[in-house]
Amino acid sequence: MRSRFAVPIGIAAASLIAVLIFSTSGRFQNCVEEGYKNATQGTLPKQITNFFIIRKRCVGDYVQLYANGIIALFTVILAGSTIGLWGVTRIAANAAKTAAGALPNVERAYVFLAAEFQHSRKPNAIPGTGDIIEVRFALKNHGRTPAIMRQINAEIRVVDQLPTAFRQIASDMPQGLVISGGETTDFLTHRQLIPAADWAAFPRRTRLLLFLGVIHYTDVFGKPHETGFCLDWDGSGFGPSPTDTLNYYK
Repeated sequence: MRSRFAVPIGIAAASLIAVLIFSTSGRFQNCVEEGYKNATQGTLPKQITNFFIIRKRCVGDYVQLYANGIIALFTVILAGSTIGLWGVTRIAANAAKTAAGALPNVERAYVFLAAEFQHSRKPNAIPGTGDIIEVRFALKNHGRTPAIMRQINAEIRVVDQLPTAFRQIASDMPQGLVISGGETTDFLTHRQLIPAADWAAFPRRTRLLLFLGVIHYTDVFGKPHETGFCLDWDGSGFGPSPTDTLNYYK
């Protein structure tokens, strides 16, 4: 806001200074005093007329005498205002460029696992072979614009330690699958048979039961993104595992 008024304020201030210098100069004051001495005394209206006539003549004489200096002064003022206007225009252009650059990050899609996450554990039909863990999960777009889904790689996995990368086991998503801004998908389901020996190892943390994966999608600006997730079985349910390598978004 200050930059917006800097140029007109500068021009007004320079003009005011010029007027003050002009009106308080000795030559102008002498001209006015000499004019009053030579003016004919009369009625009040005549005196008012003389007041304007004398000053008008003195202004003309002053301008004629110092024409080059006055032109130079206002040339400097005009140059200063032009430079100031250029500066304000450049600031506005840079601000517009910055806003345009930030727009995709503000308006883009952000797809994560939805909070509506469910799991269940059931004995396998064949006794002694272990239990089946079932995970039902959904995806939510927390962004403002649609996300065009490309691929989702999700699995239930038993490991000795946290992995450092995802396994590429997923296939491309069907074309046309889109998650609108703020939308949550229907539930997707994954099941896995976990042997009894592994269930006994989970409380001791000698083996880990993970639900992990990576979501690939494209925003409406044509830029690809992905979200990685890794949840760790804590004995009663799944919670975020302590790995920034697998829990990320970009």
